[in-house]
Amino acid sequence: MSERSLWIGVFLAVLISGVVMILSLWPRGLDSVLLNATRLVSIFLGMLGGTALGELFRIRNNQQTGQKLLDDLREECKANLEILGTGVPLRKGFWILGMRSGRAQYLPDENRHNLWEIYSRITHYNEDIENLHRAMLLNPEQEKPAGLQEEIDDLCSEIRKRIKRFLDKN
Repeated sequence: MSERSLWIGVFLAVLISGVVMILSLWPRGLDSVLLNATRLVSIFLGMLGGTALGELFRIRNNQQTGQKLLDDLREECKANLEILGTGVPLRKGFWILGMRSGRAQYLPDENRHNLWEIYSRITHYNEDIENLHRAMLLNPEQEKPAGLQEEIDDLCSEIRKRIKRFLDKN
């Protein structure tokens, strides 16, 4: 159920219950109906207006949170783009900023999916870098393992491509 249809349902429920209450006053006479009906209508409109205003503030706050998060994620991706391919493990702060904090729900689905794809490759890349560093520490005279270096380079280009696509769309 979409948020729009939910709000239409709330509005109709308030409207119908108001009409039922006004009609229940009909046996008391027209003066009583008019006097109490205006009071009931003002109460229901106040309730509906207060609820709608609260929802408006919640939606606006979520949009601001999503925009701030998107700005932070852009900066993290730019930082990763700069250190990509230098042999330094990439930063995963953007994942903690958005995905694990639960604030990712304020991001559009496409952005969330792109960030998930970037993160999974960064995790794999960082593990390969760690394995390469460990191999070089254990045997400094040894050349870099060709297969591992090739895999790191492939991941590098894929991460670079995905980050650039994410930054271009945002």
